[in-house]
Amino acid sequence: MNKVLVLLLGMVFVLSAQNIKSERQVNLEKLLMAPCCYGGAIYDHESGIAFQMKDEIATMIADGKSDKEILSIYEKKYGEKILAIPKAEGFNLAAWWVPMIIGMLALLVYIFYAMKIKSRTESALISDDPVALQIVNDSDDITTIIDRELDELRKKY
Repeated sequence: MNKVLVLLLGMVFVLSAQNIKSERQVNLEKLLMAPCCYGGAIYDHESGIAFQMKDEIATMIADGKSDKEILSIYEKKYGEKILAIPKAEGFNLAAWWVPMIIGMLALLVYIFYAMKIKSRTESALISDDPVALQIVNDSDDITTIIDRELDELRKKY
């Protein structure tokens, strides 16, 4: 009985070890897009071509090819669009720089807006305008403030 258990556990271990991919293979699969639709990396894709490419990558790794060689083979076969991360050269530089520039501009807009709000609040606190003071000091939500101001306008007219 013990021999059978050891044999079964050994078979399970061998079969599961065959399905375990190396970290290198997983990284390569994440760097290549599925050429059937270019909708995702072959690592996540369930198409036939993605499974074929995964097997080819495992074979190329076993043959001793470098990551650059493997990526180059697929780039020659399918073109640059097969790469999940565009090369940082030529027009592709826009894919690297535009998000950073937009992020910096958004940060500047936020800082400008925050400074404007702060100066308004400070000027309202300095002024003797009761409505401005009431809005600044009021912890009510915006609808309550709007309702209160509309009531004051109705009383005037």
